Amino acid sequence: MSKDLIFTVEFNVKPEREDEFMEALLHVLNRMSEEDTFVSTYLQRNLINPHKIMIFERWAEPSWEVFRQNHLLTKDYRKDYEARLPEWLVEERKFAMYEPLQEWVK
Repeated sequence: MSKDLIFTVEFNVKPEREDEFMEALLHVLNRMSEEDTFVSTYLQRNLINPHKIMIFERWAEPSWEVFRQNHLLTKDYRKDYEARLPEWLVEERKFAMYEPLQEWVK
């Protein structure tokens, strides 16, 4: 079993800012998919509250600290996005880390 870094990020987006947020988020997701240590990401919308967006990310990074330093804090394509999150979101985004235990793939 891979020891990839796996985490989710949850966003509660202001309805009137959703188009802007989604455009910026898609830009970041497209750019990060080009990174050497990127494995995969899934973008989802909550079926009960469509303003709640979640991404499930998988990276070949040894720890959250390394990922944070290599990606969140240093990539130019993230700077405007990171700075503008407070104006797009109802509350601060939520991160949750996961340890891979088992994987089933068809």
